[in-house]
Amino acid sequence: KAGIEQLIMQAQRVPSFFFVEEIEKMPVSVSQVLLGLLDGRGEIRQTNARVGHQHREANVLCVATVNDQQRFREMNQGALASRFAHEVYCPAPDFDLLSKIVEREIGIVGGDARWANPAVMYCVEIEPNMDPRRSIAVCLSGRDALLDGSYQAKLEHNRQLRNQNQNKER
Repeated sequence: KAGIEQLIMQAQRVPSFFFVEEIEKMPVSVSQVLLGLLDGRGEIRQTNARVGHQHREANVLCVATVNDQQRFREMNQGALASRFAHEVYCPAPDFDLLSKIVEREIGIVGGDARWANPAVMYCVEIEPNMDPRRSIAVCLSGRDALLDGSYQAKLEHNRQLRNQNQNKER
C-alpha cells in the first residue's frame, strides 16, 4: 500500500496504466488504494503523521487478472469489483488445446512429441488438473518414462502418500 501511494505521490508523471495479476490475492489494505484510483474521483489521498495530508489526481487504466471471481467480488464488499466494468472471460483450455500447448513446449526443448498425450491424460484424468503449467511440468519432467507409464505410477504413488499424510495430520 505504502509503495503504491509513494510511487504515485512522488512520480513526476503519474503512471497511466496499472496491470495487476491475480488481484483477488491482493491484501485488502492495498486494494483500498485502488478504490480511489479507479472510481470517478481518479485520485489518491495519503494521510499520516510523517507527511500530513497529500492529494494527487491519478487517472489510470487498470487491467487485472482474476482466477477466483467469487473471492474478487467479495473483496471490499464488492466495491473493488464494481470498478471493473468490462470483463473478458478466458476459459480453461480443452483437452485438444492443452495437448497443443504441451506439444509446443516439447518442440522448444527438442523433445519427443509422444510425451504430450500421456502427460495431458494423466493431468486431466487422474489429478484432475486442466492448468497447462501442470501438464507442461509433468511432460518435461517425465519425458520417456511417460511412454511406459512408470512416471505416472511414481506421481500417483507420491499423490497417495501426500493424501495419507494429510489424513494423519487431521
